[in-house]
Amino acid sequence: MGPFDDAVPCSFTVHEFYSGSHSWQAETGFALVPGSLAVTGDARASAKAVFDRLLSDAYPRDAKVSKLEVAPYGASAGAAVLSARIGVAVPKLPTTYDAAVVVVLTAQDGQLVSFYSLKPNDAGADALKAVQASASTLTTTG
Repeated sequence: MGPFDDAVPCSFTVHEFYSGSHSWQAETGFALVPGSLAVTGDARASAKAVFDRLLSDAYPRDAKVSKLEVAPYGASAGAAVLSARIGVAVPKLPTTYDAAVVVVLTAQDGQLVSFYSLKPNDAGADALKAVQASASTLTTTG
């Protein structure tokens, strides 16, 4: 999946073959953050680097990012959460934006791990429940 070498992704097709050969999906998963995207000692910058790479790998060049926020996650200094809206205008695609969340956590061995979610605005209740169930499994210890 995208920028990750080691990931456990989960996808949900929202618009199957909307243009004849392309499908639009909701994606969520856990991954190790590759060294090329990890910013030592800065979980916020690492979350932004992961987001930027997801954006360039999975979205059209003219996608518009809005409501971008990066904040601490939980009580841990080595954790951050990024949220954003990615506006898309793709012919024949009913989705108008994806809600994006990237959480970066620092493991005890110093490796950065990430939870990510890219959910189309029109994905429906099943996709939202899957994202919420995945996100609720995250814990940090400070």
